[in-house]
Amino acid sequence: LTDKDIDDLEDLEKEVREAYAVQLASFSVQGNAEKLVSRLRDQGYKARYHTITSGDNALYKVMVGQLDDRDDAHALKEKLSESMQLHGFVVKHGMS
Repeated sequence: LTDKDIDDLEDLEKEVREAYAVQLASFSVQGNAEKLVSRLRDQGYKARYHTITSGDNALYKVMVGQLDDRDDAHALKEKLSESMQLHGFVVKHGMS
């Protein structure tokens, strides 16, 4: 790596920030993830799913939120538990 490459990587690293979300479920059937995301969106939540693949297998993880603060993510987790009887957990992921 050249000095310029290192500088570019450092600049990129500064642009990436960590965010928190609540993971509610993981499904092996994409349609199940889509139904849960739709149900959550109908209730006003910013829901999405991510596809994780390993060989021929896929897993669809349903997530809600993109929060900068871990405490806010925990509050969202509690709200989802109370309002929709969905018991998730807080996860950290990088966002650009």
